[in-house]
Amino acid sequence: MYREAINKLSVLSPKASKQAVETILSLEEHWVCPNQDYFFTVGAFSAREFFDKNGVVAPDRRDVYDFYHNIRTSINPVLSENFKDVYESMRAGLETALGEKVLYADEYIGLPGFQILGPSPQQKLMPKEIVEHLETLDGWSNFHVDTPYLPHTSFWQRFQTADFNNALTFTLSLQLPQSGSGLDVWKNPGDTEAGNKFNGTPSAEAQKVITDYEFVPYQTGHLTYFTGHVIHRVAGRHRLLCDDRRITVQGHGVKCDGTWYLYN
Repeated sequence: MYREAINKLSVLSPKASKQAVETILSLEEHWVCPNQDYFFTVGAFSAREFFDKNGVVAPDRRDVYDFYHNIRTSINPVLSENFKDVYESMRAGLETALGEKVLYADEYIGLPGFQILGPSPQQKLMPKEIVEHLETLDGWSNFHVDTPYLPHTSFWQRFQTADFNNALTFTLSLQLPQSGSGLDVWKNPGDTEAGNKFNGTPSAEAQKVITDYEFVPYQTGHLTYFTGHVIHRVAGRHRLLCDDRRITVQGHGVKCDGTWYLYN
């Protein structure tokens, strides 16, 4: 039922996926782990920098905007140089699947970035107690609706039309834990206002009404994507090994004047 909104697209061969993993492991100096919880990112992430418990930060928070764009200007060249083929494979695959032109908005917004669960190359292993804790969790994120387009008004205003109600979310899986990984999906509450209302609901309260979500497994080398405000979370409930890693590329897109612009 809900999983029918989720699409899959093969974009990388096993060899290309392995090569991308080896490259991201070699760029450990760019890994960021704000909470010391073995969840790392590489790239500028709108959802991390621009949102707090009250929603999107105010446009006059220049410190927040400057911080994000400082990350963007420093890391975008690193990503584009090291993952040129990966970005082109994602772009071309989505262009074919969506049937419309697809471009990156990296001159103004962050490129799709990497999310990594697991030990860094230097750490080599996750502590057993961390692994056991993660195994107990139903989800590795709260159920939420993606609205990372909200802080980037100045970019979308360049166009006559920008379709936020059918915005794009995608994940490219490069390496998965041996027992797998995936996405829990629920319904689409509606437009941006409805999505923001859901995101503003306390997670414990929201969880009470989400009783019939569906699991969508990830597959290495495949892009998992959807359009619209689908309620989702990173699925838990998977057995982990201390050396497991879950490495994905996470991105979003908005169709403006008939062209999709990808970012993070």
